[in-house]
Amino acid sequence: MKKLIILCLYAAAILFTGCAKQVQDGPNDANKRVFEAWISLNHKNATRTDLGVYVLPEGTKQGTGAEVTEDGFAFLEYTITDLSGNITSYTGKETAKQLGKYDTTSYYGAKVQSTASGTIMAGLADVLLGMKVGGTKKFIIPNWLMSDQNYSTEADYLAVSSSYSSAIYDIRVVDFADNINDW
Repeated sequence: MKKLIILCLYAAAILFTGCAKQVQDGPNDANKRVFEAWISLNHKNATRTDLGVYVLPEGTKQGTGAEVTEDGFAFLEYTITDLSGNITSYTGKETAKQLGKYDTTSYYGAKVQSTASGTIMAGLADVLLGMKVGGTKKFIIPNWLMSDQNYSTEADYLAVSSSYSSAIYDIRVVDFADNINDW
């Protein structure tokens, strides 16, 4: 009887330990869960693109000028903030004045962004390409889409470690040129 009980316990131990699966998270899986929880709390009305950028309805206006395409140069005015609302980058003179960082020797205005593959962050390209001159958009790029590498799916971006932080972009397309020398 003791042998039968020991044999049953041994079989049960093998059965239960043999069925356990170890799930391994990718380098950005925890970041994605935290980011999506933040979105659901702060921007329920945001629209998610296929790649994973969230476009906010406020601040979105269709442009009427030339369309921003790949392999060109977009002239952008922008304000970039972290998820806490702290301004991290900007092009506007009024913003510089409000922050107490205005400098008469600095340039304020549109900055050039190449739209060529490998020169633009995936999240920015996802929203910017297809916009038209005069258009504005406010959107949130998760940290794993801050890469200038080109992958075909969000899962591919999630599989690569990222040291960047998620950010909120508020942009206006001022102009677009296919060739910077012709501009």
